[in-house]
Amino acid sequence: MNQKLESISITRYLGKIFSYYKWLKDHPKDIERYNQGRNFEYATMKRLRSLGFYCIRKFGSIGAEDVVAVRGGRVLFVQCKHSKVQTTAPHMFDLERLKALAKTYDAECLFAGVHNRKLYFMVWKNGKWQEWTK
Repeated sequence: MNQKLESISITRYLGKIFSYYKWLKDHPKDIERYNQGRNFEYATMKRLRSLGFYCIRKFGSIGAEDVVAVRGGRVLFVQCKHSKVQTTAPHMFDLERLKALAKTYDAECLFAGVHNRKLYFMVWKNGKWQEWTK
């Protein structure tokens, strides 16, 4: 009986992998955007690490935060947005989810964006987004 269940599980898993690769083949632009976003998240982590933070990236950007950064008891939940157009704050839905998550865990909300090809950070303080000073 267990062998049969294992066989079904492996078949389903292989089916999902096949579907994913088929999707990749049919959506090259989506993969390009995903790669740009992922690379931006890595650049954000590199900058935070240079400031002494330990960083973890969430794969697939599932959830409100893309990166979690920790230093000396200080926790940052970071939302990263890479766009050709200037980004000044996360979308309202992301903002609300990020604020709720930060409140739950007594952490800070940090937004990483790009302007003129430069990385910048904003933090949620006193009910508004402000420039982040380490």
